[in-house]
Amino acid sequence: MRKIVCIGGWGHFFEVFQTLEKYDGAQVCGAAPAYDGEDMSFLAGQPLTESFPMFGSIDEMLEAVQPDIAIVSTQPGYIAAGVVRAAEAGLDIIAEKPLGATLEENAAIAEAVAQNNVRLMAIFSMRAMAVFQTARRLVREGAVGRPVLMNARKSYKYGDEKARPEWFGKREVYSGTFPWIGIHALDMIQFTTGLLPVQVAALHRNQTHLSRPDCEDTCCGIFELEGGAQATVSVDYFRPMSATTHGDDWVRIVGTEGVVEARASENTVTLLKDSAAPQSVPLDDPESLFIPFIEGREGLTGTDDALALSRACLVARQAADENRILEI
Repeated sequence: MRKIVCIGGWGHFFEVFQTLEKYDGAQVCGAAPAYDGEDMSFLAGQPLTESFPMFGSIDEMLEAVQPDIAIVSTQPGYIAAGVVRAAEAGLDIIAEKPLGATLEENAAIAEAVAQNNVRLMAIFSMRAMAVFQTARRLVREGAVGRPVLMNARKSYKYGDEKARPEWFGKREVYSGTFPWIGIHALDMIQFTTGLLPVQVAALHRNQTHLSRPDCEDTCCGIFELEGGAQATVSVDYFRPMSATTHGDDWVRIVGTEGVVEARASENTVTLLKDSAAPQSVPLDDPESLFIPFIEGREGLTGTDDALALSRACLVARQAADENRILEI
């Protein structure tokens, strides 16, 4: 039985908890704030929390539990410190994204993980979804030939502005919309094609949500990928509240021999070829995002892509800030 602890009380830790509710090979044995004064009430209201203690500090928790794995899930500006602390304790790490709120933090995480010989994965939620796993399989099987142009979109509901935490308006805590949401769009591209971005030009702006000034509500990026492929990414906080899903998440993969479109909000994958009418592809049974990592096996994500995509989104944010093309 592997012992897991949670550092922090905000973010997507609950996705790991949902997996552990149906898995008997590991259990959560404690949680502690990632920084002094962190509000842990969101975590306290989740399933499983009645079965483990809440500690006052990370050090106290690590001493008492002697865990194998740490979930680091907190506000983006505090993720890096929690990841480095867990790595120094010799723990494998499941981390909220972006891993770092700055390029310097991302580099510090890479160094800590390497020096302490631990494993790291980011909570790339899109990889758990059947539509993107199915699209990935089609690309790997050569259904579209060589991928040459990709388009990805993430559109979210913003909700009641007064209900959105004030720290969303502070770059040093929120990190920016490219790192917070845009990373999912880039990940849809990397996961389905295997191609990482190498160069970016980008724009971002807070169009209307001015009470949270550093929360850009529109972002767009143009990326060169490995091997000369190209990609566009768009991110916004303008999905209508009447929409049936919180997010509109899709990726389009254009290859030399066909096109694949995967739409999470509609739960569909479509294959288009010159030789046949558009085909609705049956979805694969999805593999677990977390169980292989917990068991020490190779899975759908790992250290290299977590660090590379976090860096790519931070460089995209910089490219938008500086209005210039940057190497990643």
